[in-house]
Amino acid sequence: MAWAMKQRAGGAPEKLVLLALARLADKRGEVHCSNSAIGEICEIEAEGVRRNLRKLEASGLIVRSPIFREDGGRDANRIVLAWPKPRQRRAENVAACDISGRGAPIGGEWGRA
Repeated sequence: MAWAMKQRAGGAPEKLVLLALARLADKRGEVHCSNSAIGEICEIEAEGVRRNLRKLEASGLIVRSPIFREDGGRDANRIVLAWPKPRQRRAENVAACDISGRGAPIGGEWGRA
């Protein structure tokens, strides 16, 4: 939620939808919710939700991908917030660091000294 508060979404309706998405997102930043459910939260029509989702996607704040049921029908879109993911460091790069002041790790996938 704090991430969404800091973003420039383009206007009040876009910001409202972004905040709702951030509130609904799981730990990975994924939201599985219908446009009408988002609209109920934001008190806007489903078409307004679709329009604002398009704007948020165009600005790079979210990524949408369709989900299909086994019968071929469409389900709610999978929406992923573009918030920064925690960095996962490899143990071999953490253990061996360059002390020359350049800051690049020694060994591991970046090469050997």
